[in-house]
Amino acid sequence: MGCYMFETKKPIPITRLSEIQQHFLAAVPRDSGDVSFNLALSFRFRHHIIRDDSDLPRLAEAQEWQALQPNKFLYFTHGQYANRDSHLAAHQSFALDHIVRELKRKPTSRRALFSLLHTGDIVDTGDKPIPSLVLFQCGMVQDELIATTYFRALEVKQFLLLNVAEFALWARYLRDSHLSFDWITWTIYAFQAYAEAKSNCLRKPEAAASYGPIQIAGIASRRDYAALAELLRGFTCREAYLSRQAFEWLCDGVQEFIPGSSLVPGLLAARDVLRVVEEGTRTHSFGEDLDRLIGGFIKMAEELFIEATRLARDGRG
Repeated sequence: MGCYMFETKKPIPITRLSEIQQHFLAAVPRDSGDVSFNLALSFRFRHHIIRDDSDLPRLAEAQEWQALQPNKFLYFTHGQYANRDSHLAAHQSFALDHIVRELKRKPTSRRALFSLLHTGDIVDTGDKPIPSLVLFQCGMVQDELIATTYFRALEVKQFLLLNVAEFALWARYLRDSHLSFDWITWTIYAFQAYAEAKSNCLRKPEAAASYGPIQIAGIASRRDYAALAELLRGFTCREAYLSRQAFEWLCDGVQEFIPGSSLVPGLLAARDVLRVVEEGTRTHSFGEDLDRLIGGFIKMAEELFIEATRLARDGRG
């Protein structure tokens, strides 16, 4: 495990938003479990590149994250948190409309911002999923939009692509609201930054999003290995511990209705590891021991997916 400190440098000129991820990947350590502290990178670019949908592979997901309520696959949305008024009621475009009004009133305002979290969202929440994106602030200097986002943690291999697409949507909204700027300087500040290839961007596994214990037991009772394989594939990610209960349902169903299945030993072993992972995340967000456990569980889940796929192909019933 390594910890690294970085300082802000001059804005990096870019011509495509996808270049942002390349710079972050070059700045963070590659080894699993390594984290960079206080990493800040700035980028300067012409406004027209925010319109290039082909350069935003996670644009559709970013649009989901702007909704006022999460769909069944998301634990929460950024729109849900960012658009709350003083009574914690959410209103569509509440946050961005504030920024537009503030910058039209006073381009050099220090209040053209929105915060996704307040202290009550954090205290005593344990590992409950909450936004890692904390703050978005803007200002205008002549023909340039100055923007800053602050992350309490930033995953740069998968989730950053979604965050970049979100920024493009926000910048489009500002310009479509008659804020005139030709250039954008965007600074991304992360208290912790890391790369995790196995992140699923906080999407719930199908087993947790669409099924309860009765439905999962029904799949097992029908010996539907193809369906079981798809459910298992959803757990091959770092965030699987957030849906531990659904994995327990899967184990229980297979153990009860297909006790002789070759899946049973692996399911029980993976379940035990996942329980330890969930316990470990209560005291650590990263570290060699925790990352080794998570990596071990992911490998087990991948092997179970492969085995269930084989059983489905062989027509085992």
